[in-house]
Amino acid sequence: MKHKNKIYIQLSGAITFLLLSVYVVFTQNFRDEKDLAQFAEKPGGFQDYFKNITIPIGAEESGYIPGYRVSELEGLKKRRSVLKSSFSDTLIWQPRGPYNVGGRAISILVDPDDPTSQTWYAGTAGGGIWKTVDAGQAWTDMTPELPNLATVALAMAESNHDLILAGTGEGFGGIGMITGDGLFKSTDRGESWSRIESTKNPDFYYINDICISPTDEDVILLATNTGLYKTIDGGDSWDTVYQSGYRVQDLQANPEKASTIYAAVNTIGIIKSYDSGNTWQVLNQGIIDAKRLSIAVSPADTSYVFASGVIISIGKSTVKCLKSD
Repeated sequence: MKHKNKIYIQLSGAITFLLLSVYVVFTQNFRDEKDLAQFAEKPGGFQDYFKNITIPIGAEESGYIPGYRVSELEGLKKRRSVLKSSFSDTLIWQPRGPYNVGGRAISILVDPDDPTSQTWYAGTAGGGIWKTVDAGQAWTDMTPELPNLATVALAMAESNHDLILAGTGEGFGGIGMITGDGLFKSTDRGESWSRIESTKNPDFYYINDICISPTDEDVILLATNTGLYKTIDGGDSWDTVYQSGYRVQDLQANPEKASTIYAAVNTIGIIKSYDSGNTWQVLNQGIIDAKRLSIAVSPADTSYVFASGVIISIGKSTVKCLKSD
């Protein structure tokens, strides 16, 4: 009995020491409001972490080439036909849980050619692109072989409904975000996908939103973590049309005048273009200390623009909704 009591005392002492150590480390790291404020205002530190784990010790740059996931997948497909293996072409997987963990659907696209409005495409933070034809009762995985599953932005060309673009990379600064692999394109309404190779570089690792010209499917504007990029040749080449050092996280075109476009820039506020995204001006009156922003233009009266913003202060965040008329 004395031996058991001795073991219990030792375990209790070890647990107490561990808890005290955690408390000391926590209080040292966040000993005052200044430290808390710095922590709250640097969500991009998670992006730095995921970047740094690909850099070998002693090196300054990652050894991974841009877009390596796609390259490795294509190489695997070529090798699979010549490899001698007893495995079948299709691996059958069984779900083993957990089953109570929700995902995040970041973008949704409603098929305009479905008169019942029950055909939707959903882009998820880490699960690829899914399609439903019965308003969400059942879903089909449209990207079983897409090497990157962080589908943040979806857009269908108004002039060609067979063309769908998918922007990858979750660039909002949250825990567990996934680096993207550029812009992907489908010319058969999502049945197959290919990457636009010009987006195989760090400027397109986090594509937060897509705006396609309603009259020309080759004119595309992308909002990314490094700025705004525009192409007039379907993605063969890109022009940088805006950079501020902050993440551009939303795009909205005026539904009555497509040349007028609004963009939401983390920390900066709202910017506006009158010439289809070629030049931009800041519209910040009434927006103070906002970080992540989302915007919407009223289809009933396009002079009304709405914005919701997350304001991060010491130890908490607040969501505010704003209106411009």
